[in-house]
Amino acid sequence: MTRSSDMAALDRAEAALAQKDYRATHTECIEVLKRNPRSAHAFFLLGVLAADHGNHKKAAELFDKALTLAPENGRYEAWHGRSLLALDQREEAIAAAQRASRCPNLSASTWDAIGVIYSMAGLHQDAVPCYRKALAIAPDTPSYWFNLGAGEQFLGHFDAARAAYRKVLSLDVAHVKAWSSLAQLKNGLDQDRDLEDLTLLFEQLSNPDDRLNIGHALAMLSEETGDSKAAMAWLKRAKAGKRATIGYTRKTDLDLFKAARTTCFRDTPSPGHTDAAPIFIIGLPRTGT
Repeated sequence: MTRSSDMAALDRAEAALAQKDYRATHTECIEVLKRNPRSAHAFFLLGVLAADHGNHKKAAELFDKALTLAPENGRYEAWHGRSLLALDQREEAIAAAQRASRCPNLSASTWDAIGVIYSMAGLHQDAVPCYRKALAIAPDTPSYWFNLGAGEQFLGHFDAARAAYRKVLSLDVAHVKAWSSLAQLKNGLDQDRDLEDLTLLFEQLSNPDDRLNIGHALAMLSEETGDSKAAMAWLKRAKAGKRATIGYTRKTDLDLFKAARTTCFRDTPSPGHTDAAPIFIIGLPRTGT
């Protein structure tokens, strides 16, 4: 087998990976590694396969191997960083993102991946320039605009966030996350501009979570115009599908409270702890405490 045949096999593996054909990806990569055990790209693609299946420990090992064979590869570093972050290795992930950003000739998807690492690490001021670099290469990619909007929103740049979310919707009017995020911004939605698009999208959607998000956006839009009756009607419609999927009953809560009373209010109180170590107080979620 020649080098060109290995390259062709890796191209097939990458194409299969894009189609989520993991078996074909694995087969092609293993065949390449049998012929060439130092094929960095084969190790990288196997790492992506492992990451796609949530096995980030194995993925990180494979990305490490790929980077040992082909150092200073920005794409490899970015994927490595994502798996390190999934393994709660924040500092190592940031370091991988920094190394990736110093590599030449990065693609739009790699700049976006670097930005996502920074965002997930809470470094939004570092993430935003990466998203802008991704958009300079691929300006018509809705997901990059959405990530930029989220980054700007975290930084408190609400006008910039609003503009980015609007750009997402100009490219994909059915982008549920963009509508939902826009609804969270003050004056993010406009009755005259958005009511028709949101209503049409709600009727077209079948996924309960998507209908929940768009229904909430419609409710907020109604609330902003002072129509509380319409807002409640939208909330009821939005929640109906989701409620049907979770199987909630009032009895479930009553049983939980009964168990809590049985557990907490015993005849013999616990003596507690005598040391001065901090304690963690728990309570019902979103109680305003």
